[in-house]
Amino acid sequence: MNKLYLVLLCSLALVTSMACANSGYGPQGGWSGPTVDNSPFGDQTILVANQSGQILALDGNRRGQIKWRTPYDEETTSPVYSTLVLGPNNSGLFGTWDGRLVAIDRGDGTEQWSYSLDQGPIIGGVAFSTNTDKESSWKHRIYAGSSNGTLFALNLSEINQPPTILWEFQTQDKIWATPLIHTYPQNIDHNILIFGSMDHKVYALNSDTGEELWQFETNGAVAGMPLIIGDTVYAGSFDRHLYAIDLFSGKKKWTFKTDGWLWNQFAVDNVQSADANLYIPSREGTLYALDQEGNLLWQYAADSKVISSPVFTHDNELNLLSMITEKGTLLVFDTTKCPHNGSSCSPIWSYIVGEKVQAPLTVFDGIVYINVMDDSVRGVHLSEAIELWNRSIAKQD
Repeated sequence: MNKLYLVLLCSLALVTSMACANSGYGPQGGWSGPTVDNSPFGDQTILVANQSGQILALDGNRRGQIKWRTPYDEETTSPVYSTLVLGPNNSGLFGTWDGRLVAIDRGDGTEQWSYSLDQGPIIGGVAFSTNTDKESSWKHRIYAGSSNGTLFALNLSEINQPPTILWEFQTQDKIWATPLIHTYPQNIDHNILIFGSMDHKVYALNSDTGEELWQFETNGAVAGMPLIIGDTVYAGSFDRHLYAIDLFSGKKKWTFKTDGWLWNQFAVDNVQSADANLYIPSREGTLYALDQEGNLLWQYAADSKVISSPVFTHDNELNLLSMITEKGTLLVFDTTKCPHNGSSCSPIWSYIVGEKVQAPLTVFDGIVYINVMDDSVRGVHLSEAIELWNRSIAKQD
């Protein structure tokens, strides 16, 4: 059934079929990124999904030692593409291939609840928000898109009880993108929810009601998570362009043409700064550094394609950007040493993973965590350029 459904998914549109063929998308595997759960006592737990759909907790303080894994059931477990989100009351939230939202206890991996949205696989991550207003009628909300093209908003009142549907918004094609919540922007009394769809559009909704605020049409599928800096939404498209869109009106500010599909989550050096710069890898493997006006600062052409999303971190005096190619080469750039004249910038070092990588990178406390397609997680120290550990997370028979 899953194989037939995959064929139907991939035949709906040319762009989508190319994505399925080239990315390894299907009922086996997944590209969930690691999530770091850092306790106030200094304990670091890395939550990650393996290729069999299990969720594992690794001890970041003990070379990735496995703390727990979810039980594996051949009939019910399905791949996990979405990166886990840290939810309330020690929960971890994620979506599955068979269209479920699941909450697990981060302490031991036990399931808190499972909720079926529809039969469409959930490929993107979920967005989560908590209401700090004690007088409000709601506590927590979850937003997730499905491959049937529906964006769901759910209310979550008690963490040990399944959520309830608040509203639904239908697009004209699959939603692979992770929604983005912009909290109470200026002069507006509600959050704005931004997301892209394979129907070539970027949508802005009132997160409370699901009312459409605007839609922006590109010439290709929008599969990556948008980025917001100030009053500008940045979204990439399979039409090979980056679009800068006004947050409030949905009008185009500018575009930047690249050499390949844009479907990664972008990295930014300081999202709160008016001088923040964007770092955007294309599917073809070219990394572009742009300012907020769309001017090219520098670029780098990798030797293979890129599916994984890059990450940015400040480490002592260094401003480090990490990107990994699909073939498994980790590239680290010190952006303070890169030019601002549109020419090339070279990485300060590289590390050969030696296996295929599609999951987004995660960086925490100077260590980049890599979920590799051979069912291993690597921890690499950015400043010292060494692998700290390599832990197998494969299914145990």
